[in-house]
Amino acid sequence: LRCAVYFYENKSEHLIQIKTNNFTTMDVTRNMNICSHHKYGFCKFAQLCRNQHIDEICLENDCENQNCLKRHPKLCRFYALYQRCKFGAFCAFKHCESLQLKEITDLNEKVKLLEFENREKSKELSDLFERLELVE
Repeated sequence: LRCAVYFYENKSEHLIQIKTNNFTTMDVTRNMNICSHHKYGFCKFAQLCRNQHIDEICLENDCENQNCLKRHPKLCRFYALYQRCKFGAFCAFKHCESLQLKEITDLNEKVKLLEFENREKSKELSDLFERLELVE
């Protein structure tokens, strides 16, 4: 089944005309409203949705979701539970490490840094003891 999609603009809505192999035409109007399903996750209607889909993801931390026009995808539940998702990079939801895993990696880095500082301080102490013995 092949489809051709044409967009015709009006003031407040888009008219989408879809033509298939059978030369049937289906008209769908698209509002200028933003699709909340696509904004926070996945919209099953994709390009046939009556509302507008914006693909740009908001990167601001203190953003008000309702007033912002960009996407604010929720966390992918499968990636959060299993650290993998069958959709991978094409998943409509956000893939980020769980907080516990991130905290563990941060703590491991801190431990390595403290071990390094401890070795440096012990070297300084041994040098100071050697100087003290030479002075006596």
